[in-house]
Amino acid sequence: MIGLQIDLELADGSKHLLDITWGVAYRWQQSHPNTTIIKAFEENRVDEMLDVAWEAAKTHGLNPKPMHQWVDEIREVKFVSPKAPTT
Repeated sequence: MIGLQIDLELADGSKHLLDITWGVAYRWQQSHPNTTIIKAFEENRVDEMLDVAWEAAKTHGLNPKPMHQWVDEIREVKFVSPKAPTT
């Protein structure tokens, strides 16, 4: 895990905390070579935020519909950077 997550809430009320895995980051970066995931969220780039959320949902087995249909099911998407665990 990279240490980043997507907090996703769907219109049906379901909530999902999805890890941005190396695979998610790699596939997303291939289609967004001129920016970063963090920059997309810092600058509130909606299309890029939704792209990474869709990729994470797909990777985690939520089986999202094609992007153009899935976006209508989203209530909220937030970027989460969890704190390092303390021991």
